[in-house]
Amino acid sequence: MNLNLSRFSHTISRYLLIFIAVLLWNPLFADSFNEYVNNYFFLPYPKISNGNAAIYNYTWEPSSHIRIIDQSLGKAEITSYFSGTEVVTCNIYYYLQSPSGNITYGRTVQSHRVTCKNNNIRISAPKTEIVPGEGMQLSISFDNRNYAQNAQISYETTPSGIISVSPSGYVKAYSSGQVTIQAKSNLSSNVSEVRINVRKVDPKSVEISPDPASVYCDGNLSMNAKVYPNGSSQKVTWSLYEGHSSVASISSYGTVSAYTPGQITVKATAENGVYALRTIKVLEPSFTRSSSVPSNNATGQNVFVTPSITFSHALYKADNFSNIALKTGSENVDGTVSMKGKTIVFNPSKPLKPNTKYTLSIPANTVKNKWGTPYSSAATLVFTTGNLEKLTLKSSLTNRFIKAGAVVQLTSSKSNATIYYTTDGSTPTEKSTRYTEALTISKDTELKAVAMLEGYENSSELHQSYIISNVAVTKTFPNDASPLYIYKDATPCVTFSNKIAASSNVDKIVMQCVGKGNVDRQIVVSDSSIFIIPEKSLENGEKYKVTIPSNAIVTWQGEYNEAAEFSFTTGDFEKFISANGPEMGMAIKTDNTLYVWGSKFAHGSSSDGSYTYNVIPSPTSQMSDVIYASSGFMHHAAIKSDGSLWMWGRQYCGELGNGSTSNTPNNPTKVLSSGVCTVSAGGQTTAIIKTDNTLWMCGRNDFGQIGNGKTDIVTKFTKILDNVESAVAGWGVSFAITQDHQLYAWGHNDKGQLLNDTTDYDATPKIILEDVTAVSASATESNLFAAIKTNGDLVIWGKDYKTPKVLDNKVSNVSVGKDYLLFIKEDASMWAYGVNNYGQLGFGTFDSPQSPVKVMDNVKDVKAADESSFALKENGSVWSWGRNKNNLIGQKDNYSEISATPKQIMEGMPTSTLQGFVCNKKQIEVEVGSQAVIPVFPVPLTADYKAILWNSSNTECVTIDDRGIVYAKKAGFSDIIATITDRTNKKFSVKCLVKTTRPVGINMITKETTLKIWSHDSKIYVQNVPKGQEISVITIDGKTLHKEFSQGTTAEIPVTPNSLYIVRTGNISTKVICNK
Repeated sequence: MNLNLSRFSHTISRYLLIFIAVLLWNPLFADSFNEYVNNYFFLPYPKISNGNAAIYNYTWEPSSHIRIIDQSLGKAEITSYFSGTEVVTCNIYYYLQSPSGNITYGRTVQSHRVTCKNNNIRISAPKTEIVPGEGMQLSISFDNRNYAQNAQISYETTPSGIISVSPSGYVKAYSSGQVTIQAKSNLSSNVSEVRINVRKVDPKSVEISPDPASVYCDGNLSMNAKVYPNGSSQKVTWSLYEGHSSVASISSYGTVSAYTPGQITVKATAENGVYALRTIKVLEPSFTRSSSVPSNNATGQNVFVTPSITFSHALYKADNFSNIALKTGSENVDGTVSMKGKTIVFNPSKPLKPNTKYTLSIPANTVKNKWGTPYSSAATLVFTTGNLEKLTLKSSLTNRFIKAGAVVQLTSSKSNATIYYTTDGSTPTEKSTRYTEALTISKDTELKAVAMLEGYENSSELHQSYIISNVAVTKTFPNDASPLYIYKDATPCVTFSNKIAASSNVDKIVMQCVGKGNVDRQIVVSDSSIFIIPEKSLENGEKYKVTIPSNAIVTWQGEYNEAAEFSFTTGDFEKFISANGPEMGMAIKTDNTLYVWGSKFAHGSSSDGSYTYNVIPSPTSQMSDVIYASSGFMHHAAIKSDGSLWMWGRQYCGELGNGSTSNTPNNPTKVLSSGVCTVSAGGQTTAIIKTDNTLWMCGRNDFGQIGNGKTDIVTKFTKILDNVESAVAGWGVSFAITQDHQLYAWGHNDKGQLLNDTTDYDATPKIILEDVTAVSASATESNLFAAIKTNGDLVIWGKDYKTPKVLDNKVSNVSVGKDYLLFIKEDASMWAYGVNNYGQLGFGTFDSPQSPVKVMDNVKDVKAADESSFALKENGSVWSWGRNKNNLIGQKDNYSEISATPKQIMEGMPTSTLQGFVCNKKQIEVEVGSQAVIPVFPVPLTADYKAILWNSSNTECVTIDDRGIVYAKKAGFSDIIATITDRTNKKFSVKCLVKTTRPVGINMITKETTLKIWSHDSKIYVQNVPKGQEISVITIDGKTLHKEFSQGTTAEIPVTPNSLYIVRTGNISTKVICNK
């Protein structure tokens, strides 16, 4: 220990000596410089004399008046003069290398003194005496002119105000006196000065301009005075020498202000009393006519014009003022005359006549100016009025169809116009009701109105027909307030408050299955309803939305609908279940809410591996917007509608795919943002299928169950296969079915899982079966595996079945648990087979049958989870049975370990016994070539039944399809009978009489209509149909050959020649014979 300390002290001492030596090699001040301002100089390159020291960098630090121009060259410059000494410092960075190879880094400093040379300034003047107004240039020199190009010179004069000196040294004298000029520069500390005497000059004479001088009354004139000789003070005093100040005055600045005609003399006196005089004449301006409104001989003037004539002077009344008049011919116009400054205005007492010639006459000597001079000539203004301006009138509501209680405001182009109106269709006059406030329309109204105002032409009659809107949606079907049990026969419809017909946008009605896309549909408009008939029956457990654009239908009055939409769900129930491991069960409802039950991971310790659970004794809402879920051995997964993957639960092998083996969230956490379709949570592994049908996996991999050819755990999802339709992550083994129905397997093989006659695991996917549509494996250890073939055969294999064995046929679904399985046959019956020590087979005992046993009917899906079982029935209810470890079967009030009989844990769709059958229509009338829908409903709506059948008693007149759509073929009658049958074959029937009629008004195109229909060259032409109105061509046997909506142009419809057709548009139909 003492030896090591001694060695350390020795090393420190050695390097300290080296550092001191370096400082000695670099004296504190290496060089000194004495330079002019703006003179470049170079500082010496830094050096260290020790051969073991090397400089690897250096920097120069500037001072207050010295800047470094180039660091590498040491180029420097003095920017301005300073006294004394400034220091420029160089920081030197070096390193020392010892004989043993050790390198020590250090820093030292070299400094250089710099002093500034005086470059003294000197100024001189070409002469020492000048007079006011005179200027001269100073001479400037420096000790060293080579460094004075950028000199900055400042001047100071004492006293100030006598002269000025420009930056270039030019002197200008203003007044007499002695003055000293001092000059300083930035190149030195000295001051140079020169003395100048500005000599005083006595005035000898004064000259005034202009000459001669005159100004008009109310005007101004500027006088100027010049004092001689040059150099004399130019200061003068102005005064009124002769004349009266009432004629004109002069200011101290020499400005003459003229008031009345006459003459004055002004005086300009210099400082020494020398003066000059100037006589100024004040003249009266000419008295003239300057303008008029309107201009003389103007035409088309407004009848409200106030004619006026403007003069050059302010006006006052004279003797003939009362003779001013406005005339039309010999007739005087009533009115008043006023004067406004320089203008005479005639104000008529009422509007002038239209299209009439008028003359404004102002006799001579009618007015005078303020100096009393009369206007001695007569002044006249001739103009002609134009047409009366026509009032306009408008209504705030221009729509024909309005809501009851709508408010109408009438406004005229002139706010002071009077509006008269009627609401009974009669012509409004001055005796009609006067409009004073907004009108409230509460019934169909024919509004007529007119605006009146003196001096204006009455407005055109406003005619507005208002019809109270009657195209409201009164009912939609189906609706969530009155749910059905069976939706496959339901025909969505919208009922309006009025009888309707199809309009131009009827084909734009959209029916959408939310989350899946648009539904192919047929539209039938009948009576007051729109029927939206899907090409395929509605599916249970979905949300549908119907969007109806504006102008989809039109009432008999011509009112078009506003845009509307409605939504409905086909049942509120559970549509999906998942349970693969011993901890948690799952169900998704039709609103995509995920429910869970069992035991949920709460907290885990990374130090000792301990963990705790929260018990969820019955189905409880976990998260929303979920479309798929999977419950594994001890971890769980969900997929939202946006394709994002969420994971939670325990993990030890990276099964959550979040890049960790210990990050174990107790609530759903997003792992992938999008692109995931399905997920399978298995025995510490997870498999997902993306939208491109690729299979990805992560998690435990000790038997190669990930399928990447390795046995290391995988903490992030890794791509395994392409073209995958479905996949199952089991206990140590994985399965996938490709789109060509081949079954791949990989991983553990101790139970013969891989069907390859060995027990060796395989880390690479291999085909083990073909023609497979489904596969199942337990997320816990099991001796049994199962698959369904494309022909419906259920095959099993495993520890006791080394080769696949056909267990049953006509199977649609299978789920494998711990040494047992559940499956569903094509008739929706559910069967069980295998170990039954916890009653997991569900038939009420604990016996293990030698062959499959039927457990229940009407089952849609099954899940075998370890030793617990679940079923999703067709009505959406969830049932459970088997082992109740971890509260897994979700039976809240069942605290026993075993339940051998299925019990409902979640309710499905409400269902009732069929009690009857109703039809909303006893009789309908349909025109030949048209369609209608007969709406029928089970009683109650939630009744369960097998089928509805339709029958027509006269198929030559009427046919009907299995959705209740009536097709009218020819005129006549037919009874349409609908029969509903329940599950016990009990029947109820309803009847509706259908009367089919020929289109109304055939051959009734009258002279009053502009509609034209004709045929030529195998075409039917239809002209003058309003845009948006439907045009139909019907064969004589009632079939609709063509249908379109008018574009406002002539429609050309190709047809077969030599045939008779019915053309229908609006309420008009006509026969047309088309010849070739």
